Amino acid sequence: MSRLSLIAALAVCVASPASAQSSLGVTGIELGLGGFSQSDGGASFHGDIVLDVAVTEFHRLQGDLAWVESGRGAVGRLGGHVYMTPQDGQKYGLFAMLGDANGRDLTYAAGGIEGMFEVTDRTALGGYAGLGIGSDEGLDVIFGGVEGTFQASDFVRIDGGVQVSEYDEAGFQAIGTEARLNLRYAPAGQPFAVTAGLVHDMLTGEDGEPGETRAELTLSWRFGSTASTAPTDRPFRTADPFLPLIRRGLY
Repeated sequence: MSRLSLIAALAVCVASPASAQSSLGVTGIELGLGGFSQSDGGASFHGDIVLDVAVTEFHRLQGDLAWVESGRGAVGRLGGHVYMTPQDGQKYGLFAMLGDANGRDLTYAAGGIEGMFEVTDRTALGGYAGLGIGSDEGLDVIFGGVEGTFQASDFVRIDGGVQVSEYDEAGFQAIGTEARLNLRYAPAGQPFAVTAGLVHDMLTGEDGEPGETRAELTLSWRFGSTASTAPTDRPFRTADPFLPLIRRGLY
């Protein structure tokens, strides 16, 4: 079975108990399918599953599984988040991520801390910081980012963020910057959402590369808490500082 088929199978298996609010503590699930433009004028595919589980009243787990056709090979990725919700409008914890390039001997991992805090009943700010390492020539990376969410109306949400990554390896040294802006439309009472966005990334330093901009479009199906309009009910985004290098063919 291909990895893409495995993702589809997991989506079917998980969606049913999530939508039924099962006794396993599943509070929400989101399935997404979409595509993005490439620098060569082509387009690529991505798919993901995000699952949120309540362990106790104040402790939760988030798991996500993603498949990205990067234009220079596919990448499969697992993400995990262990976090606390000490009070309404606040959540913070730890995250870990494991990625694998299809058809290549390349595996990478990253982990760190993250948090999200409600500023108003429609606005939230968040941030994260972490370390990562890749199996190919032992590439090390230190990365961090800030993010913001604004619920413009009951059905329109705006997300934005900036991530900075420092790559350090004997044959490659650079600082990567990635900025993203998304507009999400989720009709009230409907299980689907449409997200359109722009992402710009660039590399500066000894092995710098010109900036690239891509457009993204995603259709997702939401169940449980992921359909909430509270800004801090947005799932944590799993940061991947290695994917920009893979997309450029640099790693």
